[in-house]
Amino acid sequence: MKAEKKSVEGKVTMETMVSQNYKIISGELNISLNKKYLKKDKQGNVTTRVGFKQIGYYNTLDGAFNALIEKKSRGVMNFYRSWKSI
Repeated sequence: MKAEKKSVEGKVTMETMVSQNYKIISGELNISLNKKYLKKDKQGNVTTRVGFKQIGYYNTLDGAFNALIEKKSRGVMNFYRSWKSI
C-alpha cells in the first residue's frame, strides 16, 4: 500500500492505493472509495489514460474497507455464478 499526502486549499488529504483498481481518499470531512477506469477521447474511443471515479462516501475507514470487501466479494460471486452456469 502506498499513501500520498496532498494539500488541497488548506485541507490535508491522503490517497492510499488499496488494490490494483481501488484507492481510498481521506479528506477533512469524509472518506471516499474510488475505482480505476480507462478514460475516453472526444469521439468516445477508450484510451490508455487512467482516471478514478468516486463510488462511495464513508464516515470511517472501517466503512470504506467494508464496502471495498463487499464489492470485491460480490464480483467473485458473480464470476462464480456465470462460470457455474456454463
